[in-house]
Amino acid sequence: MNIQFHYFVIRYLSRRMGFDDKTSQIIAGASQYVDESSEIASVSFTKAEIKGKKIEKRGLYVNDGTKVKVYIPKTIHKSFDEFDGVDEFDYKDTTNICWQSMVPFHYSPLRPIDHTKEDCLHYLVEAPPDFDEKGIFRDLTDYCIAQYQMTVPNNGNDTEKDSPEETAIRIGILTHMLADCYAHANVNGLVSMDNDTTALQVMNGDMATYITSDYILSAAEQISVPYVGQYRTKTLLDDCYVRANIMQNNFNPPQQFIHDSLESFMAAARRIYDFFLKLLNLDDDEYSIWNGTYVPVIAPLLRFRSTDVGKLSEMWHAKCTDIDFSYSKDAIKAKLSDRDHPEYLFGAAVVADDIRQVVHIEEARKESTMLGDPAGSISFGAVILEDNKFTLSATGTSAAGDTPKTLTMLLMNERSQQIDSAVFTQIAGGNSITGQLKNTVPDHAAVYTLRASLYTEKSGKTIAAMGILPVTFEDLSSLITCTGNSLSKIHQDDILVSYNSTDRSDADLSYPDNADYFNQDNSHLIGIILPLSAKFQLDKKYTFKSVVASLTLMDGNNHYIHCGNAKQNSVVLSKGNSVSTVTFCEDWKNNLPLDIYYKNTADLSLRIHLLVSITANKGEPFIGNRTFVWESAPDVFPVINTVWEADAHKR
Repeated sequence: MNIQFHYFVIRYLSRRMGFDDKTSQIIAGASQYVDESSEIASVSFTKAEIKGKKIEKRGLYVNDGTKVKVYIPKTIHKSFDEFDGVDEFDYKDTTNICWQSMVPFHYSPLRPIDHTKEDCLHYLVEAPPDFDEKGIFRDLTDYCIAQYQMTVPNNGNDTEKDSPEETAIRIGILTHMLADCYAHANVNGLVSMDNDTTALQVMNGDMATYITSDYILSAAEQISVPYVGQYRTKTLLDDCYVRANIMQNNFNPPQQFIHDSLESFMAAARRIYDFFLKLLNLDDDEYSIWNGTYVPVIAPLLRFRSTDVGKLSEMWHAKCTDIDFSYSKDAIKAKLSDRDHPEYLFGAAVVADDIRQVVHIEEARKESTMLGDPAGSISFGAVILEDNKFTLSATGTSAAGDTPKTLTMLLMNERSQQIDSAVFTQIAGGNSITGQLKNTVPDHAAVYTLRASLYTEKSGKTIAAMGILPVTFEDLSSLITCTGNSLSKIHQDDILVSYNSTDRSDADLSYPDNADYFNQDNSHLIGIILPLSAKFQLDKKYTFKSVVASLTLMDGNNHYIHCGNAKQNSVVLSKGNSVSTVTFCEDWKNNLPLDIYYKNTADLSLRIHLLVSITANKGEPFIGNRTFVWESAPDVFPVINTVWEADAHKR
């Protein structure tokens, strides 16, 4: 997201919901400055000036002779040169720009990441779960709420209360993290080929104006832009009022997801609204106030695509005349650099350190004011597919000395929308809980994400054990290819049927009136016979179990003509080593509905429908046993030209 959301939406929400003007400005300014703080800058202090403060206890300073330097947190990159090349990127080095700035503040995971394992390169940003679910955001927001409401105990172990400025900065940075999780879903903050994304179709909001070229890299950019986050599609994910179909190229097969900025921005605004309700200790309005007061202001303004601070200030002030929408990057930097009032700098440094700590597993396991030891572990069972249903299973195992209470399973689609969820409890003792989710296979290629979370008896002092399982569904229609034959003229009853024939000299097409024509049986149906042969090739990863084929015709208006009493042909599978290929030759007898084409020549497209049952070959367990309907493409078989004969009978 850009300044339109990070400053203006946050300034409006925080002020209108009840934060005083000074606090609201600090919150909104801190939220936006996360995208501005790209320079390496420090302020010098004497050792006496930091003595006893959290900045000293945490070692957030650098010795400089008789003085110390405290650095302004660097939360964004200055240029792409700061990223190593893909081949040289060391994901184990947590001092690089990715781990220090990109992951914590712009591409936050839902749980700590083990940076020592290469799997960390494949985590994907997701919209945060409910605030009641344990994880990074639950820990950070709970601690922030406790600080704001002044309920943090001062036990002399680095848990003293924040200054008011530090608390406001903490709120602002957290709102930035929350918002970016919605905008940056499906990518991550490391140098990872999983971020090799391409904008396929881009529309400016509701308008069918394709502006894809705005988000396509030039030849020079292809070389210089790193595989980090959304950068391969430029500012696409951060721009207001854009809807795009985005391809992730590094997956096999490549995956697509839909990004709708207005939808994701409004969802982020609602989540931050809920966060502010908790901070201010207000009752949840169950959407009545949100929908009636805030949505009518925010949604229309988010349709304005601009990052011009002057124009945005005028636009928002016109809607909310009692709020001062003035943002200055230089003014915020001046406050952070003011050594006579170090509360801003010290607060920003401590908050940034808190957030950086929760990203890495080894950091999160250290004694902290917010986090304890993990609650246990999550494992996933094999994905079971049978026909149009799939079953996912997960097991949560508690750590030694702890007892599992509940296992929560949440299934999300590629747009981070919840599809299904369930909560399982321990039944017969033991240290684990197993649960299953069953759902319907989507009718299109899709990537679902299963999240499982384990809560235990000691979860009040632990991080909930969490696991993420991506589930990929193939486009079944692409698994089969078909080749067909081309035939010459065929006569049957009162109709002449030909393939690709332009010779109609033997047919009288003149009908002097608009009467309906009927066949000799005085019915609306004409019997035809089509000799047809076809070859169906299945993806070699799978095997045909059974194939039942049927004929369908489609007219020039793309309307299906369901032939009466259509003969169905049960195809005998070929014998031999492979049953991935089916070839057959059949005479297809069908009844064509004559009354649709009384007085016109009808050009019909022949389609073959298959009712197919397939199974995976050894080593391809995911597909399971599937039964689905497949339809041939329009250009597989030649067009059928039907010409009514002159001696057709009429009633």
